[in-house]
Amino acid sequence: SVASSATTTFQVTFDPSAAGTRTATISIANNDSDENPYNFDIEGYGMEPDVTPPNFDTGYPKTANVTHNALDLSVKTNEDGKAYYIVLVDGATAPTAAQVKAGQDSNGNAALKSGYATLTANLEATLNVTGLTSSTAYDIFVTAEDGVPNLTAVAKVDVTMLAASDVTPPNFDTGYPKTANVTHNALDLSVKTNEDGKAYYIVLV
Repeated sequence: SVASSATTTFQVTFDPSAAGTRTATISIANNDSDENPYNFDIEGYGMEPDVTPPNFDTGYPKTANVTHNALDLSVKTNEDGKAYYIVLVDGATAPTAAQVKAGQDSNGNAALKSGYATLTANLEATLNVTGLTSSTAYDIFVTAEDGVPNLTAVAKVDVTMLAASDVTPPNFDTGYPKTANVTHNALDLSVKTNEDGKAYYIVLV
């Protein structure tokens, strides 16, 4: 009840059954002698719900700067939102968009790598993915969502990591280098290693 000269607050929820302008009358029963019921009109505009997911721009998602253990993954869509990715072994069964968002493979297990980036409409976002294995092929699955959120269909990017850089020098075989056929003004110098390459020498007094 509301006392004389007092006020109260109530909330009206607008739940239109169709798009466009909608009107209704609210009627409040009361014990006022000349204003029972108290009626007033309300109006709202119904909008169609957003059920359309964002679109990946042409050529996205894509990888760049691939090394033996890291890469850049770039995503661009036509709406603000987020992009999610997972990394699986090559040939893996494609997960659902919800599984990609959750960082899971098609069986609900944790992916090898996963992450997300915040997206601004029509601007490229880049994620750096690290900790991968050299000379290994991977499937990267990507989905994006808008603010509703509506999830895109899953996109797949194939990538093969580069071979690791060789930082190990060759080894001389046992007994090498060695000389033979030494004369008063000449000799033979023999070299043998465990890798293809070149051998260099100098002679000093």
